[in-house]
Amino acid sequence: MRSSIFLVIGMLIFSCQSEQGNNRTPVIRSQAEADAYNATIVSQNDFVYCTEESFTGSKIEKIVCETVAQREQSASDAKSEVLDRLVAIPIN
Repeated sequence: MRSSIFLVIGMLIFSCQSEQGNNRTPVIRSQAEADAYNATIVSQNDFVYCTEESFTGSKIEKIVCETVAQREQSASDAKSEVLDRLVAIPIN
């Protein structure tokens, strides 16, 4: 019983922390919020785009909002991971 309480508290703390954005970009949860934010910025790298994504094994779609810089970083990280995995495959 005690361990389940700690687990729930830990999950709540983690979820609260994950909802906070970094210091530069506020948490944006809709395209309307993104449009309002985009009207206030100057740099193209800080421009926010929102997309609806469905995750494997779920029909529920989630709105994901990211800046141009965050999208470029995610694409670069994914490319690096794929290349690292390809290099790790032994050739016989």
